[in-house]
Amino acid sequence: MTLITRTFVLLRDKSRENRKRFLRVVDTCNHFAEITKLKYIYNGSKHITYSSHEEILQAWAKMEKQYGKEGLKDVFMLTTDIDKPFFAMGPLDDPYEFSEVDGVDFSFNLEKPLLKPEGYLSFKDCIEFFIAIINSYEAYTGFIHDSQLEQLTAFGFVQKTYKEQLPRDQWQYIPVPEIVEKTPAPLVDRISNLLPPERFNRLEIPEAIYWFNYWNPYQVEKVGEEKIKSAPWEYIQKQQNGGYILVTQKENFDAGNMKHLEKLAEIYDHFNLYNIQKENLYR
Repeated sequence: MTLITRTFVLLRDKSRENRKRFLRVVDTCNHFAEITKLKYIYNGSKHITYSSHEEILQAWAKMEKQYGKEGLKDVFMLTTDIDKPFFAMGPLDDPYEFSEVDGVDFSFNLEKPLLKPEGYLSFKDCIEFFIAIINSYEAYTGFIHDSQLEQLTAFGFVQKTYKEQLPRDQWQYIPVPEIVEKTPAPLVDRISNLLPPERFNRLEIPEAIYWFNYWNPYQVEKVGEEKIKSAPWEYIQKQQNGGYILVTQKENFDAGNMKHLEKLAEIYDHFNLYNIQKENLYR
């Protein structure tokens, strides 16, 4: 059984001010609703109750120093509860390790879907929370997805990379994620026709289309505002800065539901992100 995660990711350029922005995100969580209040710091081994920004910064610095000495990656998270948290959040552990990008990562509890009636938040509240967090961090881009959707969207360029590195007689041993095996190949092809994010500036070019998306004004300019407005989103909202909140569907997204994937694939067909990414490669 594949372990599934559901995450909300914020990205922006690296800056000394991002720790202050992170603390503003914490404040937004604490003021938004009872369910989003952050009550504990988790250091990889135990939960610690905190009551101030200073305690957060001290714990963060202490863990950076400790794990840096041991040659391990930093561990730092805040969580809404010990036993059954709605989410845990912390500085982004960037899988692509882009030196110019900072971020924040929220990991949601999977015991229930994200949205009501079965889940935690109404769609209206989720949109408001999504926007409030993006504004607090002054994020350049943000998205909500899960690990299965990420595996599907990344499959095309991951497979190509493997094939470039391995002789043809070993291609049969290239790993294929379970969700990819269960999804019709033509559908996978439509939503994975993308380039690796390290080949372009993903703060200016969308890296993929996920369930919830925020595209900043630079991304809107590159993709085309009219193109964005004419796409079959179920929810679209222009922000005061010229960016857009874009949601593929108002119900909980399930990567194992072919109707959900077909709806997503129609949006991918509309944009052809591969060509936009190819036209804006790093030189």
